[in-house]
Amino acid sequence: MWSLLLPLLFSAAFFGFFRRRFDDLPAVGLSAVAGFLAFSWFGMAGYWFFGLDAGFALSAVASVAAFGLSAWRFGLHAPRLASIFKHHRAFCIFLALAVAAFSYLSLTHFVQVEPDGWYSSGNTWGDLPFHLGVIHYFVFGQSFPPAYVIFDSPLGYPFMADFSTALLMPGASLQAALLFSALSWFLALMLLSYAVGLKMGFSKSACVLALVLLLSSGGLGFIDFPAAAVRDGIGSALMAKDYTILPPTAWTNVVTSLLLPQRTLLFGAAVFAAVLFLLLHASRRHDFLLAGALAGLLPLVHWHSYLAAMGVAVFYAVSARRKVWLWFFLPAVLLALPQLAWSLQQLTPSSLIHLQPNWTANAWDPIAGAAFWLMQTGFWIPALLFGLWSATREQRQRFLPFGVLFVLAAFVSVHPYAYDNLKFFFFVQWAAAFFIAAGLVSLWQRKQRVLQVAVAVVLAVLVFSGSLSIAREAGLHWRLYDANDLQLAEWAQSNTSRSAVFLTSTAHNHPVSSLAGRMTVLGYPGWLWSHGFDYGSVQADAKAMYAGDAARLESSGVDYVVVDANVRRDYAVNDEFFSGKPVAFQNAFYRVYAVGTRTSSNR
Repeated sequence: MWSLLLPLLFSAAFFGFFRRRFDDLPAVGLSAVAGFLAFSWFGMAGYWFFGLDAGFALSAVASVAAFGLSAWRFGLHAPRLASIFKHHRAFCIFLALAVAAFSYLSLTHFVQVEPDGWYSSGNTWGDLPFHLGVIHYFVFGQSFPPAYVIFDSPLGYPFMADFSTALLMPGASLQAALLFSALSWFLALMLLSYAVGLKMGFSKSACVLALVLLLSSGGLGFIDFPAAAVRDGIGSALMAKDYTILPPTAWTNVVTSLLLPQRTLLFGAAVFAAVLFLLLHASRRHDFLLAGALAGLLPLVHWHSYLAAMGVAVFYAVSARRKVWLWFFLPAVLLALPQLAWSLQQLTPSSLIHLQPNWTANAWDPIAGAAFWLMQTGFWIPALLFGLWSATREQRQRFLPFGVLFVLAAFVSVHPYAYDNLKFFFFVQWAAAFFIAAGLVSLWQRKQRVLQVAVAVVLAVLVFSGSLSIAREAGLHWRLYDANDLQLAEWAQSNTSRSAVFLTSTAHNHPVSSLAGRMTVLGYPGWLWSHGFDYGSVQADAKAMYAGDAARLESSGVDYVVVDANVRRDYAVNDEFFSGKPVAFQNAFYRVYAVGTRTSSNR
């Protein structure tokens, strides 16, 4: 667990710097973001040239040096927790409850180890194996440049969240690394979101309510719950389905669909909030330079967060008409350009921008579009309009870029899978929550019984579906890997070359790619399609190789062929052909044939 101290040392070093300009509460959030970014990028610098161990060593040295320098320059200071609680009591209570709930969900979703295997659930059950594959590629593969473990391609996907998790593992378990990183980013996001709300002129109560609305987001799907509860009982109705999912699937709950399963967005959103806070506070050149530096380090953390931050910054800069904004854009653009060049290696024609009217409804009809948004978002849009109407002119101007982002994301898809625009809508929800909350608080404070009842009803409608989704998520428990999976992963780690290539099924949770950090010919097609890959020819090659095409096996560089029940569902297996190959590993579910030249350990 000692490796967890390194990002903490970086954060403590930055806290000495940030507390000179900001209150302790935002200073803690900024320090957590800057600390993890420094830990990650110093580690990447060492990994780039010498591998993960060197990256870890460089981060360790840099963290100790940064802490020592900060202690010498600024002194040693701890956050004044009593003062924070005194001035932000409601937020502190909310934060404690939110962190406790997120911790429980993380403990049960980020690889819960039990005697019969490893467990997860919900959307995390679907997304976690990809992130585990990237993490274990860095830990066990340790080759540069990083590549997809499920496809022969450079890793254009933003990998810094997973790399920072891998960087923690020399001194921490996988579970501890996953939990610590996620909680650090979640805590920073909550702290900085609250600080941004205050900076925009909203009251403390409105800022707390905004975060409640954000985390409990959902549409009108709850209308099916009462009848189901009467018919089947509350518990059975709750677990029967996610009430935020309404066909066509779109505006799902932020926690269960984004913050929990999508680690890149969680880290990216925390950095985005830090950048926005610094921009709202900026008055001098070095303020803009710092915000630009954080923004410039965002792309390999999360491209959507970078694009959202840059879009907001452009609008604010145009409104301000001050040359000092150039000091933001210089580092924000120059630092991002090499990351852009790296990520563009993955771009294919299927990744190009295309029209998608009314998002997943994919319909130009205004009536159908209005019905779609009403069911998906519930009262969010009318409540937002009221909040904007009751806000100040300056506050409305602050929201303008988020409104433009909503329109663009509602009609233009930048992914093969239009649903992924949800990552842009997250930032719209994030900003809108403050205006909705402020509008509701202003009505409540008029102390008129009719208005207060109306506020209570609107609030209930806004949070009911999302609350059901989170409650259901807490009760889900799905096995992700069983003993056979873990045995295969352990064998592959210990007995195969780091550069070994496996031919496997397309199961999303295959242990070779997700746990052993070894390259597979073709992994889960759903990820490959949504990431913009054209994998048709590779799929044909995999089919031919399982059918016994010796020439393709040799030319493809495959070293091991894995045969199991999942493979037989994907392909027709020529058992007679493989019976002449040596069996390298076998258990109750898997049989692995050695067919290539890299079949000796090279660890």
